[in-house]
Amino acid sequence: MILTGKVALVLGASRSMGRLFALDLASQGAAVAVHYNSPSSRTDAQAVVAEIDARGGKAALFQADMTQLDQLSGLFDGVEEEFGGIDIVVNTAGKIIKKPVAEVTEAEFDDLHAVNNKAAFFTLGEAARRLRDQGRIVSVSTSLTAATTGLYSAYAGGKAALEAYTRALAKEIGGRGITVNVLCPGPLDTPFFHANASPEAVTMAKAMSVTGQLGDIRDLVGLVRLLVSPEGRWITGQAILINGGMVAR
Repeated sequence: MILTGKVALVLGASRSMGRLFALDLASQGAAVAVHYNSPSSRTDAQAVVAEIDARGGKAALFQADMTQLDQLSGLFDGVEEEFGGIDIVVNTAGKIIKKPVAEVTEAEFDDLHAVNNKAAFFTLGEAARRLRDQGRIVSVSTSLTAATTGLYSAYAGGKAALEAYTRALAKEIGGRGITVNVLCPGPLDTPFFHANASPEAVTMAKAMSVTGQLGDIRDLVGLVRLLVSPEGRWITGQAILINGGMVAR
């Protein structure tokens, strides 16, 4: 129970990796603010809160459109009011598009970067102002920022910006004992990946890993647990690739 007494806000916690992170942080003793973005995700988010409660943990439900800065600020206000402060922020929110550079429209670009770039940047800003000393910030990027891969330029570009923001913020607030890191997973066996991947692309992605498999979101849980724990105090400003050997840098 290494996180007893800590408060964790997990953004995008209604399903997939966000759900697993929220459940694991609760299992380690943290009180968890379970965030969801759209009304369609409310039922799934409620189930996460119910599961934490059933296991004897503490959780509360929060909704906010992260691209709307008043709602984002209000989210942090609500978590502080509910739990008395914030120690950990884990941001799993992301949006993907798979298109050649020449075919991405302005509307698609703006919509994508509202989540992957703008919302991510201002989430880091809110966390920097709100987190208690010795806090932890973990975001999610992609291994595509280290790969020479076509069709994902708009997606990878926004995530590359997030990695730059992470390095800068780690320097700015490191004196308070706060660490700031970003995970860069490879292709994961999730609806998020499969929605934009043809069968041929899935086969190629599997072949690029040393084990011939897609990643599993459970492969990320232990790393997040380390990064937000006291033992993770010396890991900061890092974009950590976790992709089964698919790509390195």
